[in-house]
Amino acid sequence: CRAIASKRKHFINHLNFLLMLKKMFVAMNVSHKLTEAQIEDAKSSLGVVDFVFPSKEVHEKISNISPEMESREIRQLALDLFSEAWEEGCDYVFIAGQPELVYYFLTKNKGSITAVNSVTSRVSVEVEKDGVVTKTNQFQHVLWRELL
Repeated sequence: CRAIASKRKHFINHLNFLLMLKKMFVAMNVSHKLTEAQIEDAKSSLGVVDFVFPSKEVHEKISNISPEMESREIRQLALDLFSEAWEEGCDYVFIAGQPELVYYFLTKNKGSITAVNSVTSRVSVEVEKDGVVTKTNQFQHVLWRELL
């Protein structure tokens, strides 16, 4: 009886551990990767242990949303993103980029998966050389914020 109780306790502890492991679906329509600060913060503040990315086909589409793309196409793309994140069992979705895509995703999602955004600080640096001013913006991750 004690052996069964011990195995049961071990099994329950293992299940609880597995339930704490979180996945983040990274749906950005930009070419840069997650920064180390974003990765470390997702791990420490959200409990993320696995980062999942859209299929090559969907990533290609979200990276090339043109002004001529119709709303129905963007809605379908949001649905594709949601479906991939759902099928992967993701707990969080980092969705950023084209506002209409984000809006349609959040509308479809309805809280099924926690949508988050990377909140950043921005520092503008202006350099004048030979009468030409070059402005560079530097962004640094601060925290993850839930999108409602």
